[in-house]
Amino acid sequence: MYKQSPISNKKSLLQEDDLLLCFDSGYHRYLNWDLQTFESKSPDEIVKTKFIDQDGNSWFKLTMFTNTLALLPKEERWIVVKWQSDGNFKYLPSETEFPDFISAYDYFQKLRNED
Repeated sequence: MYKQSPISNKKSLLQEDDLLLCFDSGYHRYLNWDLQTFESKSPDEIVKTKFIDQDGNSWFKLTMFTNTLALLPKEERWIVVKWQSDGNFKYLPSETEFPDFISAYDYFQKLRNED
């Protein structure tokens, strides 16, 4: 069952093991997070999304990483970047941007309304 999200104040927070995910905002955090390591190894695009809730917990926009690619939030879009051998990354061409971004929460609400 969903819990109250400290970010959106809606019942859109899912907890699975130590992962907390706000379906409304796309933010997530782990209960047992090594926050210093996460921030030091993450690109600025991810660190810039940091949100600190009223209890002092740090949240970041949900991302996806592989060994060579990452899906990162940028404004209201998701972009795909490719990791370089020096540890930095480069943006892939603009067709990899997703201007029609919709949060998972909104997507599931839309599906419910279609039934």
